[in-house]
Amino acid sequence: MNIVYCTTVLPSSKRTGGEIATQSFIDALRAAGHCVTVLGYRRPGDKSAPGLGEVVVGERPIETHHAGLRAYGWLISALGRGRPYSAEKYVSHEYRSRLRATVSGSGAQVVVLDHAQMGFLLGDLPDRCPLVYVAHNVERDIYLAQRATAGRGLKRWLMGREARLIGRMEARLAHCADQTWALTASDREKFVSRVPGCRAFVCAVPATSIAEPLAVGSSMDWECGLLGTWTWDANAEGLRWFQREVVPLLSQKWRVAVAGRGASAIVSSPVEALGFVPDAVDFLQSCKVICIPATSGGGVQIKTLDAIASGRPVVATSMAMRGIDSPPPSVRIADTADAFVAALGHLLSPDRKEMGGAALAWSRVRRDVFFEQIGHCMEEFGRAKCEGGYG
Repeated sequence: MNIVYCTTVLPSSKRTGGEIATQSFIDALRAAGHCVTVLGYRRPGDKSAPGLGEVVVGERPIETHHAGLRAYGWLISALGRGRPYSAEKYVSHEYRSRLRATVSGSGAQVVVLDHAQMGFLLGDLPDRCPLVYVAHNVERDIYLAQRATAGRGLKRWLMGREARLIGRMEARLAHCADQTWALTASDREKFVSRVPGCRAFVCAVPATSIAEPLAVGSSMDWECGLLGTWTWDANAEGLRWFQREVVPLLSQKWRVAVAGRGASAIVSSPVEALGFVPDAVDFLQSCKVICIPATSGGGVQIKTLDAIASGRPVVATSMAMRGIDSPPPSVRIADTADAFVAALGHLLSPDRKEMGGAALAWSRVRRDVFFEQIGHCMEEFGRAKCEGGYG
């Protein structure tokens, strides 16, 4: 089938967890034999060549903290037009025109809208063209959680407004779509229970890549390592908890490093902020244990999957393990500072049994299952077309 895949930012550079998940869906569709054209923005100043099948719609500062005064313009526009702020930056005549031209020129048989924020394109889809909505999270619930911790005042009102409007948009998408692809069983159940007639499927995204096993006796630079994009509020919240509650309890002999943008504004000695690292897998494999102290968020946390797929032991909170069922024995779950430190102590003990092989095997199975899930979803479109359903 010819598929037009509409997303926020072109994902082939895989800079964030959302982009990694999006590229995983595209790769799985291509592996199933489909031709995929990808529409999306790119960041200002990004001079890299578009990836396979990617079409640049225009430039947008995807991260709000890089948007400068434009962020205030989006807020004013969103308030004036009654649209969710998180979607406003993506709304453009250029995107709508490009979608219509691409669908017409490619003879698209399926259109995919990736993220709730792409709901503004619903009115530009051709009649009777099958639609897939890829729901990375239940957006309404994320903003309700942020509202609950916002205290009083303007931020609380804005989070409540965002929850209402983006919730309305994602519900409309789930209602209009022939299929909704959710990243977790919990998210699928929410869509099915909240949206009458929603046909939702679980598509459990895999890790970015699966590492090769480390050679016996490989040197490690750090006892504990953390990796993430710390400019994102949910990630920053977890890192602050780790610095405030866990770090004071750690052995002074343990070397702790945090990789990723934004960490230097949060952590302090004895934790070392490394900033951006060019090779995430190399960093993860340089750590004896990987820590994932998530305290909020939605959907699946890609960095948890990547940590498991590195073959290194992992200590993670329950929130970091959302949507990840039956993890391998290399993973320990801890939700208090004391439990976190105890788990680290166990995994750092010299007589600990090596479990990297089981973690890598688990990651391969998850990847294979994901490709099968996407294949089955697309087979449904083929069967429905033969039977006169779906468009």
